[in-house]
Amino acid sequence: MPQYYYQCAECDHEFEEWHSIKEKLEDCPQCKKNNSLFRVPFFNLTKVSDKDPKVGTLVKKHIEDFE
Repeated sequence: MPQYYYQCAECDHEFEEWHSIKEKLEDCPQCKKNNSLFRVPFFNLTKVSDKDPKVGTLVKKHIEDFE
């Protein structure tokens, strides 16, 4: 099962969840608002530097950001 990152549009609560690709969470477990969640992309490809646009450099940077 894949891992997904979610953020609530109401209370900004962020969390990760493992579930089937067919499943999509919609209700925030913290503030209990309905239909307030959206999936947060794991990699933000807009942060690629013009100086070093190699994919390996981008992956390494994101790993460091999450440590």
